[in-house]
Amino acid sequence: MELVSSGEPKRFPAYADGGNVNCQFDITDEGPGGKGARVRLFFRRNDGDMGYAEQKFAEKWTKDIIPETSLNVNINRDFRVKGYITVKVECLEGGPVGVTRRQD
Repeated sequence: MELVSSGEPKRFPAYADGGNVNCQFDITDEGPGGKGARVRLFFRRNDGDMGYAEQKFAEKWTKDIIPETSLNVNINRDFRVKGYITVKVECLEGGPVGVTRRQD
């Protein structure tokens, strides 16, 4: 798990081949008191990618993390991605948030 503090976004590589390889991220509120956090996710296609994606990866997604729960982002299932992308996680409120990357 890597911590992302408010105002200090971090980038994470992701790969999904549409088959056996799938990348997931669990994002949890690691702040004191568990007050919840608000995060913004930014998805960017990597240069030279030969895959495809149905989403517009220039869009920003803002999500609330309810205390004692986590946000799961499944690159293949949720965003129908095949190929390489970069996920940027930015904590807007609360936090820090913990980001756990799983490559299945």
